[in-house]
Amino acid sequence: MTSVDVWSLYKTHADDRSLLSPAQRQVMAVCDWRQEVNADGFENYFRAWGGDTAEEALALLPTVLGDDWAKLLREGMDLLGSPYPIDADSRTNRIDQGQFTDALNGLDERFYALEGSTDADARLNDFVRTEAVGEWPPQNRGPERSFFGRLRRQR
Repeated sequence: MTSVDVWSLYKTHADDRSLLSPAQRQVMAVCDWRQEVNADGFENYFRAWGGDTAEEALALLPTVLGDDWAKLLREGMDLLGSPYPIDADSRTNRIDQGQFTDALNGLDERFYALEGSTDADARLNDFVRTEAVGEWPPQNRGPERSFFGRLRRQR
């Protein structure tokens, strides 16, 4: 695979990761993290399903983006206690019960600084070309859905 765009892969495999290898799921988890935090910050990431994949992202970050990135995610996860709550409802409850606003805003600022100083897309694109990741499966689509998620009739 010579020409790879991690965000195209992300779009292809965002809904169904069942055919992905562990390394491929880790790449998708890093994309979950970057997408959610870039959109609305750490708080949104932890409140949304993307935070379900934080441990997978954390496993890959030191290898691909570096220790500063991994430390940042680990600090965010640690705010929510140990063990890290893997479901969005539990994380949301902990956020609502805690005093995390300032800490999460500080994490956001550090994240944006890392994004500004690192070409994370290039590093991820380089990584997805390695043998460690392997060949990406074709798009695995479930039943075709029309607007509002209703199943289309098979013709």
